[in-house]
Amino acid sequence: YRLPENTKKLRAHIAFAQKKRESGSIAEIDLRLEGGVAHISVDRKKTMQELMDAGRYDYVNDNFVKVFPDVEPGAEELDIVFIQFAKAINNDDILSELDKMGMRLLSASELLAVGLTFPDLQWKQGLVGLGSKASVDGGLHVPVLWVRGTGRTADLVRWDGDWDGHYRFPA
Repeated sequence: YRLPENTKKLRAHIAFAQKKRESGSIAEIDLRLEGGVAHISVDRKKTMQELMDAGRYDYVNDNFVKVFPDVEPGAEELDIVFIQFAKAINNDDILSELDKMGMRLLSASELLAVGLTFPDLQWKQGLVGLGSKASVDGGLHVPVLWVRGTGRTADLVRWDGDWDGHYRFPA
């Protein structure tokens, strides 16, 4: 338990708990996914299509790379937490909860980096990148990594619904 990676995770859990207490947020860390805290590398030099190809998804929504063509600028190394909610919650409330704690949700390219680093996670829980949204067929959509049928999927889901307890929001 005194391994450096566990010490780093413990610090992240303590920081999250302090922010949660101060803000009164209903957000929780899902400890079942990589102990709730993980490290990802985002190759900002690659195109979105290259990130998608590297992830080797069984199904990719045709609009994914069209509406998110560019890899967003930002840090190449990120420590993230997997946020969950005990009840159904809409996107605006999720953003509000995390804003209270000074956290941001991952962008589309960062979500693909999670899928590349931890390809088995989406078999356990759907992963949602609420840090990116785009208009498709007249409605706002967000990127989601989940399982459809028997394969890993990189998909787009409408913004206007609620998310139940089966989804996680990397932040």
